[in-house]
Amino acid sequence: MKDMTDKLLWIATGGTISCGASENGLVPMADEAQLERIKEQMGLTCDTCCLFNLDSSDISAAECDALAVKTAQAYEQGYQGIVITHGT
Repeated sequence: MKDMTDKLLWIATGGTISCGASENGLVPMADEAQLERIKEQMGLTCDTCCLFNLDSSDISAAECDALAVKTAQAYEQGYQGIVITHGT
């Protein structure tokens, strides 16, 4: 059974899951406030980070590098679990 004292980090990166309506159709638009609302509604106990907010077709090697750096930093900061969300 999971120890409820574990530090968990949720890293959001965009994709369909974070889309909202705009003048140009659906676009990724999640922010820290939205993550906090979702966390509250679902009863999650984790920290959040909206690292970037991009469509899958707009993610480059630079974003992959940023995600790798953020993940390594989170590990160094003592997080035992890191969840990365992107897409549908």
